[in-house]
Amino acid sequence: MCCRLPLRSPQSNAPLFGIGVLFKTLVLAALAASPVSGWCQTIDTIPQAGADQNSYNKSAHAEPTGSSSTETSLGISQPASRSQLQEEQTQEEKPVPAQRRRERDNHERDFQGILRIHDPSTIVQDGDTFWIVHTGMGIGSIFSKDLKHWNRGPNLLAEIPAWVSEIVPGHSGYFWAPDVIQVKDRYLVYFSVSSFGKNESAIGLLSSPTLDPESPDYQWTDHGIVVRTTSESDHNAIDPAVIHTDSGELWMSFGSFWSGLKLVQLDPETGLMLDPKSKPISLAYQEQIEAPFILFHGGYYYLFFNWGWCCRGTRSTYNIRVGRSREIQGPYLDRNGVDLRHRGGTLVLDTIENRIGPGHPGVLRHGEKDVLSYHYYDEKYRGRSRLGIAALTWDEEGWPVVEEETADLLDHTHEKPETTEPRQERRR
Repeated sequence: MCCRLPLRSPQSNAPLFGIGVLFKTLVLAALAASPVSGWCQTIDTIPQAGADQNSYNKSAHAEPTGSSSTETSLGISQPASRSQLQEEQTQEEKPVPAQRRRERDNHERDFQGILRIHDPSTIVQDGDTFWIVHTGMGIGSIFSKDLKHWNRGPNLLAEIPAWVSEIVPGHSGYFWAPDVIQVKDRYLVYFSVSSFGKNESAIGLLSSPTLDPESPDYQWTDHGIVVRTTSESDHNAIDPAVIHTDSGELWMSFGSFWSGLKLVQLDPETGLMLDPKSKPISLAYQEQIEAPFILFHGGYYYLFFNWGWCCRGTRSTYNIRVGRSREIQGPYLDRNGVDLRHRGGTLVLDTIENRIGPGHPGVLRHGEKDVLSYHYYDEKYRGRSRLGIAALTWDEEGWPVVEEETADLLDHTHEKPETTEPRQERRR
């Protein structure tokens, strides 16, 4: 506040003349000569509450003109560069007063645990450890023993695969919205390659025998492109989510804006397209839609997805919706019987108190318990994106209900000894 003296009257928007200008001039002169002026400049580098703090902005989240932009402190719209967005990502590392730093660090250690995680994957388990991969340089990862206390894991990619530059020349290695699933004896990670305001995109595939970086078998292998879209396509190949059905089939849902959410069948042996010439199946449409996830429960396939805008901090409008179908290929209907392809969608989770714009849902089935993971923008901490985890239950009509976060989300009655526990073969 000591560094942000207004030039105009907030009531009339008129210039402040006379005594006001004289007072402001004297105060600024005093601050310039004062030893505390440096502290004021440090405070000034901290974004104000309500600013869009997320370092990530999906390609489909540009304005309708198709151009991505940021707004300067003077309200002047200018193109957003990837370097600008990455600079915002490291904003928290800039010097801050000790009191705010302690407050921030304490918040990092609370139930939500991780600061600035975006697009969390479905939670998967390797041995006694739970893992999430997420948007970040080289694909970020976090891990936990109890779903409450999280630590940062390694980045999956040390180098950018050669094929990435064919999709986005000059790509920085900042990959979006990955998903992870265990199929037989390996873990598959699907990730997005795209650029702002365009649908020239691709979904790539990595595999590793283990998620444990301490294991001698830990090594990620690049398998190239799974599906690709160009400027001639009517959809966008980002935001993958994969399901392994009880019949052994492997399917991937994906999509963001454009003509909506799509579904393709994969080969369980390779993880790539079963039929590269097949056309994607349309699942859902709305002007602002993305981040699909399919879960099988009680004889239905449930399609979770997002409506709204992400990546705008406290101005984000994300909300999680759902529809269901007896067949994985659809049609999916909401609770009122509206086809998701015709803008149907039953609300599952919306903004609650300081948790703005929940999005990118995934569900872990642990024994008889279901656990919903998502991200949200924390109004208390300048709109930073956080990890949200909550119990998911089902009402009498078989529709999902999000419960409050609890201290124990795990079903311990179904745990097996670690030495004999087989790898989870499918995510349902």
